Amino acid sequence: MLGKSLIVSMLLIGATFLPAVAQTLQPDAATRTLRWVSPTLVEVTIESHEITQKGFYLLQNRTIVRHGLWTMWTNGEKTMAAHFDKGKMQWLENSNGIQYTTNEIDVRNTFERTGED
Repeated sequence: MLGKSLIVSMLLIGATFLPAVAQTLQPDAATRTLRWVSPTLVEVTIESHEITQKGFYLLQNRTIVRHGLWTMWTNGEKTMAAHFDKGKMQWLENSNGIQYTTNEIDVRNTFERTGED
């Protein structure tokens, strides 16, 4: 099993380059806080200027993947949330509370690429 210091280093590097669901945090301006929830689950909080992102990473087969609820706030207001199951997004919720499944997002993206409605 990987040592905790190596895992923390991997998480910090991953959090540095982790794109937000709708916006990208600037790595040099971001503050990261890690809290071990279990031996394989880490809660991460990333703050950069007015954007805060909070979620979980799961250590699975020597790989770190998003897991559980990820939420983003801009100026203290919830702007987006997403739920991941072992790295795969299950749904995305906008600031109005409307949820879209991964399948709905894929279908919409397909229509946008083909120019259909």
